[in-house]
Amino acid sequence: MEFGVPANTDSTIMKKKAYYRDLYFSGQHDANKQRQRQSQHDDVEKALLDWFTDMRASNVPISGTIMKMKAEELASDLGKDDWACVDSWITRFKKRHNIVFKSVCRESEAVDDKTVDNWRRTVLADLLKKYSPTDIYNADETGLFWRRLPDKTMEFRGKSCHGGKQAKERITVLCCANMNGSEKWPLFVIGKFKQPRCFKGIRKLPVTYEANKSAWMTSTLFTSWLQDFDKTMAVQGRKVVLIVDNCSAHPPVKNLKATELIFLPPNVTAKLQPCDMGIINNLKVFYQGILLKRLIQHVDSSKSFESFKPTLLEAVSILKSAWSKVEPATVINCFRKAGFQEQNQLSEVNDCDIEQSLGTEIVPLLSRLYKESNIEPADFINVDSEITTGPLHCASSTPGEEEDKEEGEEDDLGHALPDVDYKTVTDSLQNISSYIMQRGCSDEVTSTLTKLDTLLEIHHQNSKVQSKISDFFVKK
Repeated sequence: MEFGVPANTDSTIMKKKAYYRDLYFSGQHDANKQRQRQSQHDDVEKALLDWFTDMRASNVPISGTIMKMKAEELASDLGKDDWACVDSWITRFKKRHNIVFKSVCRESEAVDDKTVDNWRRTVLADLLKKYSPTDIYNADETGLFWRRLPDKTMEFRGKSCHGGKQAKERITVLCCANMNGSEKWPLFVIGKFKQPRCFKGIRKLPVTYEANKSAWMTSTLFTSWLQDFDKTMAVQGRKVVLIVDNCSAHPPVKNLKATELIFLPPNVTAKLQPCDMGIINNLKVFYQGILLKRLIQHVDSSKSFESFKPTLLEAVSILKSAWSKVEPATVINCFRKAGFQEQNQLSEVNDCDIEQSLGTEIVPLLSRLYKESNIEPADFINVDSEITTGPLHCASSTPGEEEDKEEGEEDDLGHALPDVDYKTVTDSLQNISSYIMQRGCSDEVTSTLTKLDTLLEIHHQNSKVQSKISDFFVKK
């Protein structure tokens, strides 16, 4: 009692001396705090701290949004489905463990220029000598809020991308292109549901589609995609190199026959990843342009703004169209900006592809929707640019967990398309033909319609199945 401390307080401290000792030597003790509060969810906190430590050891950037998402995922794994991670819990978690969150969307400012220069002089220089520009590929993923509309842009910015409607309306898109822009690989899209209702009756999607519970890229999905990529190259008798970042969703894949897999150094994608130089942003510009055009058509037909809800099937179709609009010159420009050129061929990089696309695709459409709009087109496009795709989800997943897929259907992703017979198709083609003649369209449009008519007729004839007499009897 010499210092006025009750005896029971002293005994309590002595009972927990092991805890305080471990806390001090772990470096997690804040000397300025008089009291170290323990979390009410110690199991979730321990799992989250272990995961965070592993991610930072691998130089994986982590934002507050991702931290909250992972906390809820771990809580669900621990049987706490009714627990929601709030901002205050994350704040206390950070204070308890002396974690300081820094911006993850300014990666280029933290890039080690020596690492970049060294990789370009050694690894990249050897690849440029070994492979032709046609055979040098880069692949990268991006998150996409596929139903994002202008009136929700300011609402999405800075908000978490988990939970509720927003999470269900996010997909992951993998883009892959070669150095000279001659080949853009079909987009690989990852959604949340394996069989959305809007996919019912569709035999072939315009993109490659897979699903898992959180719509992230996983090591299993990447391996499967890469093996298909390699098989195609092998059939063509080619030898190519594929350059990707070194996140945990991109594992080393063995027994590749035609593909050399090269990983970028940690934390340098902002300067060495061609897809990050503008290829992905260009895709999003064209996607939003097409989406806005459909919105305007919807509103012009006397329908309400709020009733415009594209389906996931429409979204992947728009993605296919947007990807086809990304010019080879843009791809070449982005590879050059990342340093993919011989030292004796260095040239000035034109850095206005994105701005030009914004001006032609987005600004006029936004002006039609909002005569006095203060929405910045770049903000509209880049609203989902800080979504991390894949490595933060699968790094700590249990064996087989990342392969789980939602087999059910999701009403909010859109209903199935109505069945369309061949006669309806031919009638539509006749209407298009009449429109072409009345409007005086070019010969190119006319020849394209004729070719489409011929191809559809051939497909219709090939799809016919001759009926058997047994088909007319009812089986009992």
